[in-house]
Amino acid sequence: MWFVLNLYLQQVLGYGPFEAGSALLPMTALIMLLMVGAAAPVIGRFGLKAPIVVGMAVLAAGMGLFGFISSDGGFLAGGHRPVNPNVTGRSLLHGDMRQRSRKALASSAWSCAA
Repeated sequence: MWFVLNLYLQQVLGYGPFEAGSALLPMTALIMLLMVGAAAPVIGRFGLKAPIVVGMAVLAAGMGLFGFISSDGGFLAGGHRPVNPNVTGRSLLHGDMRQRSRKALASSAWSCAA
């Protein structure tokens, strides 16, 4: 997704490399904030399975919305709309991976110490 969105910004909308990277930076920051702040409470409340299923469904919907981006408008006019579902879906998925990696790291450290 990042690669294709970057190509869209540079080749279709005529952004330079720095402008395209700057346009994607808020999305990256939002994913990190939601992953740290929102994903952990959601996983704690609903378990691991529900956030994974919802995250994948929201991410798939966001990917489908990329098909409706027009080449006439700017990034703020229509190119950012698919970003919001992608940010939400990725945050739920990465939050789960973060929690699982912590558990795996803790169990491997415990088994190495024994």
